[in-house]
Amino acid sequence: MNGILEVIIAIAVIGYLLARRVLGEPAEGRRMLLIPAILTVIGLVQTTDVSQSGLSLGFLAATTVVSVLIGVLRGASVRVFERDGLVFMKYTAVSVGLLVANVLIRLGAGLLLGVVDPSASASVSTGVLLALGASLLAEGLVVLFKAVGTSGRIVWAKGRRGAPHQTSAFLDGLQEHARDRFDVATRPAAPGSQTTPLSWGRYDRADEHPTRARTGHHCDVPAHDHPDRDRRGSRGRRRGRDHSGRRVR
Repeated sequence: MNGILEVIIAIAVIGYLLARRVLGEPAEGRRMLLIPAILTVIGLVQTTDVSQSGLSLGFLAATTVVSVLIGVLRGASVRVFERDGLVFMKYTAVSVGLLVANVLIRLGAGLLLGVVDPSASASVSTGVLLALGASLLAEGLVVLFKAVGTSGRIVWAKGRRGAPHQTSAFLDGLQEHARDRFDVATRPAAPGSQTTPLSWGRYDRADEHPTRARTGHHCDVPAHDHPDRDRRGSRGRRRGRDHSGRRVR
């Protein structure tokens, strides 16, 4: 596959994505993950068919990293919502602008490489599918991260002509795990389990010492209510003495 064919395929993929995602489509795992991964592998293989200089390899690595970063930003700008029980995704104006910027940056960097190193003109058009696939894969991962937190279901592939949708146990497990974590985070705390910094280290549980729980002090039992002193007073009265130790007549 030559560089011109790579560019044609990349333009076709971009046009197809824009036509569907600007209007909104179900967030399918196959389109978000599998297809971009295949494009990335094809683009990586194509780069090995052309002799690369050190400069062209650095150019390829730099443009791929930039494409991944733009893909992450584009995924964050995609609108994710629920419709008919399924998770849908839709490009916003920011998403379209980032996709166009990605293409322009890749083409501009290729032209710059051709000017700086004319001998690398053969490798200018290579790596287009690699950069596009890596960018779409990064976008898909971010959209998937946002989609697992919605109430809709993520399908692996939408059914055609009335056929049932293909699901994925992996995606269903991700959504179930995300919902469990959300339920735990939003569950109200049990009464009495909340403490304040002023109560840390105090023995103030009402079921173990009611008087101390009401007052919040360690030595707050009145003298006449102290159990030990009451017992001593009772023994003194039985012996004919009052609290001061004088004999009672």
